[in-house]
Amino acid sequence: MDLENKNIILTGSVEGMEEIRAALTKKGASAIAFLEKEKCHAHVKNAEEIDALMILDAYEAVGGADDEEALWNEIMDRYVRQNYLLAMEAAQKMRAGGNILFLYSSEAFVRTGNYADAYVIAAGTERAMINVLAQRLGKAGIAVKGIAMAQKGEEDALHFPLGKGSGPEALGETLAFLCSEDAAYISGNTILMDGGNHLAYRRYQIGK
Repeated sequence: MDLENKNIILTGSVEGMEEIRAALTKKGASAIAFLEKEKCHAHVKNAEEIDALMILDAYEAVGGADDEEALWNEIMDRYVRQNYLLAMEAAQKMRAGGNILFLYSSEAFVRTGNYADAYVIAAGTERAMINVLAQRLGKAGIAVKGIAMAQKGEEDALHFPLGKGSGPEALGETLAFLCSEDAAYISGNTILMDGGNHLAYRRYQIGK
């Protein structure tokens, strides 16, 4: 997986952003990370060329929302509208072979009741957005891919057939693969990277 001289931009709130960036640079990429999407948007706007954009969102409690409608508006704006606009702007700076990657919660596949309904639905919308963008941008040779991830610690091991959820280093390796030539023909797909958690949850529900 050689990412030599690839210009990669990361943004989002996922845990371990610096470790993820380091994993990409080890593969030869020039990677820069932004915790704030506003700063990322400004960087994308001024960039000459981008090889990959990675929008790595993790669920955050939304503050300042006084009622249910305000909560929905803020979550949909943060995880859907902003991500769509950022992806479309980055695509304008990409040549054929470019990649746009989204990270969101595996709750979009298996509802465990740990998150606000609005966030789970927003994650599901991101899953649909990947399909839409893959079709739209595919004509320009740009691939759009997703990772749905459960990121949990050892204390949750019983819920994972593999014993644990994925962490920043494993995520960085998976992202490196997805924007490499080895994954050039993957687009419109989401990889479920949850340590088998969806299987354990379904088994629990059946036996409940």
